[in-house]
Parts: sequence; C-alpha cells; structure tokens
Amino acid sequence: MLIYGLNHKTINMETIGYMGGLLLAICGIPEVIRTIKDGRCHLGWPFLLLWFFGEVFMIAYAFHLWDFPLIFNYTFNIVLVGIMLWYKTKNWYGHYRLRMELKRVRNTPVTPYDNMR
Repeated sequence: MLIYGLNHKTINMETIGYMGGLLLAICGIPEVIRTIKDGRCHLGWPFLLLWFFGEVFMIAYAFHLWDFPLIFNYTFNIVLVGIMLWYKTKNWYGHYRLRMELKRVRNTPVTPYDNMR
C-alpha cells in the first residue's frame, strides 16, 4: 500500500497514529492560549464538560486497547481542557462571590430572579 509515495516498510501505521494524535492534540492549544491571555474561558459549560468527559472515557478505552498514540492525544487534551475548566470555574466563582457581596452590601436584588423568593 502506498501512502504519499512511501510503502509500508518505510513508514508504519503507528507513526501515522502518532502524527494524527499530535495534530489532534494541537487543535486545543489556540483556545488555551486565548483563555490564559484573557484570563477567562470563552467556551460554554456544556461544551467543556462534554469535551472533558468524552476525553476521560476515550482514554479509558485507549488504555484498554493499549494504543499509545490515542493515549498521548487524550492525555494531552485532558490537560488542555483541565486548564480551561480551571479558568471557567475560577471566573464563575469570582462572579458568584461578587454578586453575593453586592447583594449583601446593597441589600437589594442583584438580578431580577432575586425578587422571586
């Protein structure tokens, strides 16, 4: 079988797997750079949680197969998503504390939903 002029003796499928895993792992780096630069994660909670748990389940499957290119990819992506989740949680908690402090100081509702109690 020829792949871009190379036969199976000069390049093996594991090398192709590592190249694919590396390229897929690189995909999350621009979003992490943006998150660190801005100090907050721009992605929504549903997307981040689906991405994170998808990576966790897939790494369990990759360990079952003992497939190192997949293990590399999923481990790297878990680290990237973990960084974004940390910024998202930090930002969410900071806003929550600020809203509660404003509510306490002003003794007025901060959001329209606070009146519904």
